[in-house]
Amino acid sequence: MQSTRYQLADGQILLPESAKERGGVQCVPVLLAEGKTCARVKPGETVHFYAKAVAPEGTGVVTAMDYDVTSDLTLSLVKKPLTVFSHKGNFTTGEEDGLATGELRFEHAYEEPGTYFASVRVSVSRTGDAGDYFTQVKNIARVRVIVEE
Repeated sequence: MQSTRYQLADGQILLPESAKERGGVQCVPVLLAEGKTCARVKPGETVHFYAKAVAPEGTGVVTAMDYDVTSDLTLSLVKKPLTVFSHKGNFTTGEEDGLATGELRFEHAYEEPGTYFASVRVSVSRTGDAGDYFTQVKNIARVRVIVEE
């Protein structure tokens, strides 16, 4: 298995967009809202999300795709519990150019104006055993949803 390919430019680490070019052990997830990386909607309007993940060669298969529509990263458990990735996605698996893939679709309507960050967490296991917690390699993708009157 090849190491992760990357470039360092102006103090930023840049990764290739495709799993085949990137290599390494983490899958390459993408999350879109209304087909975009940033969607603008009205309160109450249904937002359609699409997530896709591609696993680099030799890293296994997609075993889970969990998501959250607000990515509430509040760590103060006194106020409320951490709710990141609170939904287990009903995803499908497949293959693209000889690489394992996973796809997930979900929707949500935001009632209050504001900026929200929906996220998906993808797990890949070399053995394909979703129950073996310690062998899962995970990666996340996020998308911004701006809800305005």
